[in-house]
Amino acid sequence: MSKRPVTIYEYDRIKAIKRHPEFRRELSAWQDLFERERMLDYRPTQQDLDRNYEPRSYWSALAELEASRYQFYSTAEDWHAQMKADPGIAAFRTLMPKNGPDGVTITIPPNQPVATSLRMVERVLKAYRELDGIADTQPLKPTEVDPWFVWDAYVDGKTPLLQIAQKLADSKQHPAESTIVKAHYYRVKRAYERAKRLIAMIDAENKPSP
Repeated sequence: MSKRPVTIYEYDRIKAIKRHPEFRRELSAWQDLFERERMLDYRPTQQDLDRNYEPRSYWSALAELEASRYQFYSTAEDWHAQMKADPGIAAFRTLMPKNGPDGVTITIPPNQPVATSLRMVERVLKAYRELDGIADTQPLKPTEVDPWFVWDAYVDGKTPLLQIAQKLADSKQHPAESTIVKAHYYRVKRAYERAKRLIAMIDAENKPSP
């Protein structure tokens, strides 16, 4: 019996890209270059010139955009232009430094009806998601754990999967001693394997042709 193919939602695709080791290596290199370029006494090395003028790999191109505070599919200017179409909304994109998450700042008059404000927020977020090509993801079921939370805690935070499960279960018992910890441990392992599988799928999609 063949396995059902895994669907990669755009949200998960971006999360996987940002956690791919090649993307992270390229991002670090671009961030270092941009930091040095801002120095008054900067003198480009041959490696800098190569990085600036040689053709970009898939990972290098995405990392350059991220490092220069642009997101994958749009620029802050694109966002401003789109939102100018609605004069009733004051909204602008907040691009965080380094590889932090970006966001949207929305200014809402405090004296307008709450229902109107909620419609404004909904309209802004829909425009933002359409601009970035982010598809709505299905919410996690009560029995699921966010795979990217687990990946970050395990890979970046060096926290063992069992400790993640114990923290979620609010218990220091082991799976053999507690059915609650055991259930959380299985969910954490499934979440980690899903994140690992999604990153591998993104990697396979973007392998250079032989």
